[in-house]
Amino acid sequence: MSKLLGYNYTIQYCASHSNVAADALSRISKEDNFGHYYVITIPHFQFLDELCTTLQRDETYTQLLNGINQDPVAFSNYTLQDGLILYEDRIWLPFTSPFREILMQPLWWM
Repeated sequence: MSKLLGYNYTIQYCASHSNVAADALSRISKEDNFGHYYVITIPHFQFLDELCTTLQRDETYTQLLNGINQDPVAFSNYTLQDGLILYEDRIWLPFTSPFREILMQPLWWM
């Protein structure tokens, strides 16, 4: 399920007799696969890119980041990961961030 979080989608049930394409794909024989290429795709989470970009422009974030870099002992509960500040392994956001409301919504609201 985590791979699907970056996409807008709807899951719909289709009975097997009306879902012929999926049924046929699930029964591909080994002989039919010869000479085909398989690709592994990884979703790109645009949300995290936008969050990092917004945080880079935030003065509170910049001050905290500088404090963590200058005195890691004083900020021992904070860690840096992929451009984000984590407080006790959770993403830290300034109170003025527009992302706070989005992240605080339960997943089933979306």
